[in-house]
Amino acid sequence: MSIEYFTIGALAKKVGKTTRTLRFYEEKSLIEPAKRTQGGYRLYSHDSLVRLQWIEQLQDMGFSIKDIQNFVSQVSDIKHPPSKMVHISQVYVQRLKETQEEISRLREQEKELQASLAMLDSCQTCTSISDHTACRSCMEITKKQQNRLKIPDLLQPLLG
Repeated sequence: MSIEYFTIGALAKKVGKTTRTLRFYEEKSLIEPAKRTQGGYRLYSHDSLVRLQWIEQLQDMGFSIKDIQNFVSQVSDIKHPPSKMVHISQVYVQRLKETQEEISRLREQEKELQASLAMLDSCQTCTSISDHTACRSCMEITKKQQNRLKIPDLLQPLLG
């Protein structure tokens, strides 16, 4: 059975990356050619294809190239396969926790934006800046609401 090798161009096409990106990954020790031709061309094995797919998944999960570089280095240093799995699991658990915290922060931001939009939508009756003091909707917006809704100081004089 012969091993299939890919040139850098063929591998780049297979994973939807540029050859420049693959050279960058090689520079960062994320991938390496399995061998080179007599002419010095890089040849990559199926393992490189799998590694590139894994890198893409990690990027989709929010890992930076630096994070991935550290991760790959740490995993490569572990010789015992079950220990590798434990380490990978720990990194994934930490990333999941960070993702959940980010989701929570974004949900709070969503609520603030919805409340701000509701307040702004209720204030559609003023026809000019000077009318805001006569507008019941504008007058009902207290300083506390303005602060809670993150109304910029620049807009607060317009709201009474």
